[in-house]
Parts: sequence; C-alpha cells; structure tokens
Amino acid sequence: APGLDAWLFMAAGVAELAPQLVEMLERVRSATTRPVLVAWQSPPAGIAESLAARGIPVFQEPARAARALGYLVRHSADLRHRIRRSSRALTRFPWSEFVRGSGKQVVSENVVAGILEAAGLTVAPGRLAATTDEAVRAAEEVGFPVALKAISAAITHRAAAGLVALNLDTADAVARNDRALRERAAALGAALDGLWVQHMFTGDRELLVTALRDREFGVMVGCGMGGGMTEVIDDAVFARAPLDEDGAYDLLGYLRTLRRLPGFLPDTQRRLAAGYLARFSALAATAPWERFTLEVNPLKLGRDAVAAVDGLLVIESPL
Repeated sequence: APGLDAWLFMAAGVAELAPQLVEMLERVRSATTRPVLVAWQSPPAGIAESLAARGIPVFQEPARAARALGYLVRHSADLRHRIRRSSRALTRFPWSEFVRGSGKQVVSENVVAGILEAAGLTVAPGRLAATTDEAVRAAEEVGFPVALKAISAAITHRAAAGLVALNLDTADAVARNDRALRERAAALGAALDGLWVQHMFTGDRELLVTALRDREFGVMVGCGMGGGMTEVIDDAVFARAPLDEDGAYDLLGYLRTLRRLPGFLPDTQRRLAAGYLARFSALAATAPWERFTLEVNPLKLGRDAVAAVDGLLVIESPL
C-alpha cells in the first residue's frame, strides 16, 4: 500500500501466535521505508525486545503510540524545512566606528541607520537636524513627505511621548512641527541630540525584525508583526543566527498570521522580507556584546522594495 505514510498496528495478547505476528510485522517493516509502530497490550515475554531489535518500537498504551507517531510527523516536517544556522555571518563588522564605550547604553535611531546601511541593509533616507533650518534642508534632501522623530537617549518610545510627527509634505509643515517637537522635549525634560528627518517610505506591510543573544543558543534572530501591530498581535518566531534566505523564507512561514491569512504577505514581499532578514541575521551574528537587542520596527515592505523605517540598539552588557 504505497499510499500509506505510517503503520500503526494494534495488538493484544495472542499468546502462542505472537511469534507469527512478529514475523508478519517484520515482513511489513522490510517492505517499506515508512515508520512501523505497534501498540501491544500485555505482549508475551521477549516480544517487545524482539520487535525493537528489528526497528519496530512497541508501546503498551495506544495513546503513547499515537503521541510518538505525532512526534515523528513533526520531526519529519522539521527535517524538510530549511531553517538552519548558516555560515553566512559577516566576517567582520566595524562596530567600534558606530558604538562608543562598552557599558550599558541605548544607541539611537540615526546611529542604527548607519549600522544597517554599512551592512548593506536598506534604510529609508534620513538626516539628523540640530536646528529648524537644518530640518527643512534635510527634508528637501531626502524628499517629501517626511517624518520628524526626536533623538534622545532618555526616550525610546517616542510616539507615546508625543515626539513624532508624520506625513509632513511641505517645508512650512516641517518647520512648525520641528519647533513643536523641540518644545515638547523641553517640557518633558528630555535632552535632544537633534531631530531625525526621514523620508516616508511607501509600503503596505510592516514587520518586526529583531536579534538578541541567548545564554544557551547564542545570537537569535526573530521576526513578527511590525509597527502598531507588534503589541496587539503576539506573533513572533525565532531561529539561530545567521540564516540564509531559504531559511528566513521558511521562518516567516511559521508566523501564525501568515498561516491563517495566506494572502497577508504575497510571495514577492515574503521573498523581499526573507532577503532582508537573512542579511540582518548575518550582521547580528557579529555583535560583540553578551546581552543586547538590535531591532528594526517597522520594516516596511512595498511591492518591489523594502526598507527599515525605525531602528534601535540596546546594549546591556559587554562580552
């Protein structure tokens, strides 16, 4: 019966006929490459050992046999996917050119943008502006519409603090919002390094891409729903870094959102995201800290392009 994927035989007792049943099971086992399991309540002495020697596991409880078969099925699926730690880590990355000092710190978005670009990862164009005039010039350079985001080590959740302005499409709007954000930061007592003026990248899907070092498994890379959906939908998956593009593509497929809504991320966008995730994992695998989090949220996906819109690096302790 070549259409069968596995054999699960149910037996009980059979007394002196047990050796004949063993021979029958052995013939089945030798004629197939599929797993053969037996649930045999109260097998005669030596029968379970005889079958095990032939590669046929025996379970005295049918429920345990069913669970074991379930584990085999899942293991088979794991062998077919391509989520494997690859050797594609960057051989060297100049972290010291971007991160000063070795203590605990929060590395701001403009610096993270430079890190990502240096690693060959696309970032929505941005400029750091120290004054209102610089903000207007930066907006003209990166192209309207733009977002204004306060850069301050004291505040990581800028939107919640009212320190973000989006979809500004004129120089006058940039100037007005620049002054308003600076006043807001002063009212909060937050010292600013400047305002990040960033082109509003067009995309209809947003993902979270993140990396951290686990004590047991080393550097892990993850992805999930991004933007405002990150805290609404608890949906993220992780694997050891670095991944190649095939592994990243399969990892995305484990997101519950993609399983339940197959059309949520069309294949073209999924491949764009996989390529980005693979390159991001290669960068993260070189991180020189014992405890850190490197995050892009959101990673925006358009029809034929992808770009990081916001990034953060939190360093908790050195190696």
